[in-house]
Amino acid sequence: MNNKTVLVLAAHPDDVEILAAGTLSRLRKIGFEIFLGHMTFGDKGGIQDPALLSATRKEEAESSAALIGAKVVGRLCGDLELYNNDTFVEQVFEIIKEVKPDVILTHRTNDYHPDHRITGELVLRVVREKSFNTSVWFMDAIGGIDFIPTKYVDITRERELKDKMILCHESQMAWMSQARNTNMVYMAQSLDRWRGLQSGFKYAEGFMSLDGIEEDWFGSLLDAINLSHLTNKKG
Repeated sequence: MNNKTVLVLAAHPDDVEILAAGTLSRLRKIGFEIFLGHMTFGDKGGIQDPALLSATRKEEAESSAALIGAKVVGRLCGDLELYNNDTFVEQVFEIIKEVKPDVILTHRTNDYHPDHRITGELVLRVVREKSFNTSVWFMDAIGGIDFIPTKYVDITRERELKDKMILCHESQMAWMSQARNTNMVYMAQSLDRWRGLQSGFKYAEGFMSLDGIEEDWFGSLLDAINLSHLTNKKG
């Protein structure tokens, strides 16, 4: 068992579930403490009053986090109100300083969504400018756009739980169905099947190390938990 901590810093409530819920569940099972950081309120993901939607999405995020015993942190600003400036750098710094993570999962800085890109930029600024000695890994992009994983995690046995976590975000399930003609569970399953095809698993989540080449203890850990699944299958 591990007594390490993982902090996910994602742009919106539900980004975490779509991109990393299966892996987080596996990490929790081996003793990791999990913190889910949402940079924004998620208050523009619908046509409701932003304040009411923000409160709804906070409740949804907490319900989802509870399924893996995770804690929710962050919620710094409204959607599309996040900027790469000193004010937000200090706020992200405070989150990281309080959580003291061994590893941070976040968005790549070339992601398609501005809130995602800026989230990644802020994390890298804080880690580099404040000299945090923590591992940083990037989560996949929605739809896998312009993302080539350097590690895959077998989440086949976490599929049902991941779907339940996504379904906690009822407001977004309804909004995405209405506005984008998209089912979020199907969207996540499709990406995970694609990553699974690439890696030899039924379902997988993809991650990329900070520089895309070099790996560290966390990459080795991801290899180890995949091996544990394969070993259990043989047994």
